[in-house]
Amino acid sequence: MSNTYKNILVAVDGSETSKKALDKAIRIAKNEGAAIHLIHVVEQYPYPGDTGALRREAERLAHAFLKEFKEIAISNGVAQVETIFEFGHPRSLISKKHARLVEADLIVCGATGTNFIQQLIGSVSEYIVRTAKCDVLVVR
Repeated sequence: MSNTYKNILVAVDGSETSKKALDKAIRIAKNEGAAIHLIHVVEQYPYPGDTGALRREAERLAHAFLKEFKEIAISNGVAQVETIFEFGHPRSLISKKHARLVEADLIVCGATGTNFIQQLIGSVSEYIVRTAKCDVLVVR
């Protein structure tokens, strides 16, 4: 019998909702024998006068919680866990570029995240549901 899911792309931003998404992805991955690919994309906004300090801090924080989330997945029995970090537009990079690159057959994400501006213009999870070529699980 073949597994339903082999590669699960989990969009995380360090929020409580993304921790719930990770928990759900871990359960599915263990049940299916799937790999988990944790992804965090930092939206690029122009910050007048910024010399790169905000960008470096965003990257530092992202790598810290990606490492923490990876350790959680491994300690809960997921054999294959990869982390992905990128600057850009989370909506298209998650559902189009990285879902294709990791051959995702499931994307798991939280219903809401930490980005207030994204909440105003439309959520990343909503966009992923509309554009992904694979199954999507939105966790509340």
